Amino acid sequence: MERSVVSIILAWLCLFLSACSDQSSSIGVESNTGSYSFHLVFPEDTMDAEDGSPQSPALDCAATGATITVVLFSSSNGQLTSGSWPCSAREGFLENIPAGSGYRAEFQGKDVSGMVIYIGEHNDITIRAGRETVGDVVMHIAPYSNSLGMTFRYISPGTFWMGSPDTEVDRGSDETRHQVTLTSGFYMQTTEVTQGQWISVVGSNPSSFISCGDNCPVEQVSWDDIQTFLVFMNQQGEGTYRLPTEAEWEYCARAGTSTPFNTGGCLSTDQSNYNGNYPYSDCTSGVFRATPIAVGSFAANAWGLYDMHGNVWEWCSDWYGSYSTTAVTDPTGPTSGTYRVLHGGSWADNSWDCRSADRDNGSPGGRSRFLGFRLVRTP
Repeated sequence: MERSVVSIILAWLCLFLSACSDQSSSIGVESNTGSYSFHLVFPEDTMDAEDGSPQSPALDCAATGATITVVLFSSSNGQLTSGSWPCSAREGFLENIPAGSGYRAEFQGKDVSGMVIYIGEHNDITIRAGRETVGDVVMHIAPYSNSLGMTFRYISPGTFWMGSPDTEVDRGSDETRHQVTLTSGFYMQTTEVTQGQWISVVGSNPSSFISCGDNCPVEQVSWDDIQTFLVFMNQQGEGTYRLPTEAEWEYCARAGTSTPFNTGGCLSTDQSNYNGNYPYSDCTSGVFRATPIAVGSFAANAWGLYDMHGNVWEWCSDWYGSYSTTAVTDPTGPTSGTYRVLHGGSWADNSWDCRSADRDNGSPGGRSRFLGFRLVRTP
């Protein structure tokens, strides 16, 4: 009889573990209590070179019907929670895990002797046994929502390639590709600031598309207008808010991808609000709605952020200027300039203006029915 996936995994574990005792390491999780998404990756998988995602698993999970089981224990409260999922699903949810608990895990019914659990890039919690990785458990810090209904996703520090490669179709000459490292985490608003949210803070609505409704992005706001908005926001006692830097914005738009869009090589009008009469190279045309639409109308990217492509252009904090040709850490743009950076494209633009790397700029006092923004909240 063929061994099941579970048997193979347990046999593999035994090669690296000297005993199955209660020894464990623990961590404090820097998050609020919330629902965490667990994504298990087995050592038999091959990893995609671009984004580290699992590709071509060597084990046929679907054929065997094996399950993955993870149990989390608190050092003070015993078993916290457990979950089991089909091996083919490769992910599942363990909910309401308290912040700051010490943890050990039971994997497939066995305590893992000498395992180390730690938070890595993008808050991955990785279980390691001996020298090898048993599985990765991706633990997303719970979103934060303020009293205005703005929701923010925690974005972990990391390194990525900013700008575009020379081979990217319709790239601009100002998109010099360079490596960027962000050393501090931050909370990015999941949507563009809405008309309703702007009205709640300022008391009036500058938008051209008022009939679109409170859940549509506010537009006709200048970079300078937003600075006044931020003064009011930061008086609410609910954290410190600001515009994202250009590097933070592109990091979030890409969400771990290196393609023109976070959807891949094409962007359809079922994924974004832009002028579908002008699709990207070798891609299919779509609709032209000729108006902004409600935020969050399409699927979020891999980091839970909506409308990073299209709907309205989004202001960034930086002055517009040339990129570095070498690796940089925590860039904030030039110290002075004439124009501020814009990213993302809008409902009226062609697809290539919506690319993750595309850059535009505007006068800080300029307003347009194409211009909006989203906020960053610092932890």
